[in-house]
Amino acid sequence: GMTHDSRCVLADDVGQLWSGSRRRGLSCFDGYSFHRFTTADGLPDNYVRCLLLTQSQELWVGTDRGLARFQEGLLVAAEVGTGETSIRSLLEDRDGVVWVGTRTDLLTYEQGVSTAYPLMPGREATDVRALAQDERGAILAGTGRGLYLVHAGSTTRYGVEHGLPSEDVTSLCVRCDGSVWVGTYDAGLCRYESGATPRFVQEASAPDGYISSLHEDRHGSLWIGTQHDGVWRYDGARFASFSIAEGLAHCDVHDIAEDSEGGLWFSCWHGGLSNLPPGMAHVSDDPVQEAMALDPEGRLWWG
Repeated sequence: GMTHDSRCVLADDVGQLWSGSRRRGLSCFDGYSFHRFTTADGLPDNYVRCLLLTQSQELWVGTDRGLARFQEGLLVAAEVGTGETSIRSLLEDRDGVVWVGTRTDLLTYEQGVSTAYPLMPGREATDVRALAQDERGAILAGTGRGLYLVHAGSTTRYGVEHGLPSEDVTSLCVRCDGSVWVGTYDAGLCRYESGATPRFVQEASAPDGYISSLHEDRHGSLWIGTQHDGVWRYDGARFASFSIAEGLAHCDVHDIAEDSEGGLWFSCWHGGLSNLPPGMAHVSDDPVQEAMALDPEGRLWWG
């Protein structure tokens, strides 16, 4: 079955659930049976860090020692150059180009060829942990040395000298209104405002620790998963926190998902899965492990 040490999950468009683990490779549940893929099946490493389903329905698998993708049901290694091959983040942009974040580099992968995209030539290499694309088409890269914006052939870096509260960026969310929210390892959450003089704004009462995940729900509220402080909701006016007192299984929230009815599911690092049904003020504790994803029919799968 699904492993209990899940690192990442993805539900594809044919109803299959994929789960990457820290030690046991990649698992797939097709609704009837489980299938596991390991190094014996062509996986570069059994530590699976991230997954991506492209517009052409091709599944990409980022591992601690390289990148692979499924072609005609078989895992095929994808060449990612000669540098560091620990894959930390994946993104497909609107033009179908796959962006790959590694422990030291940012790469693009197009038509079978990977190309290094130096964020800042001459600067020390950095861990690319989060990738997103904003409404202008710019690629945002959250790293251990600040936030980078790649747009129209140029790259701009933002650090503490520009108002970023910490250069240790851990998560990104581009919301429906176009705003960009940035989660950090040790200085909470902020909002990036572009313009003639870009700036980073920290809202009063926002969580100020390790932001592990960000999710905007269908009503426009931003949900914020933290490492030690439960999960928070920002409705545009105020922040509200949900912790063990409100039924959350544990205050380390690793991931957030939303089901077809608008219910929210929180993956708690040490406490399994918790659910906040639509219209409810309390979280229900469900002792399930952290892996979760939604299939095309709106069903939630976990393992």
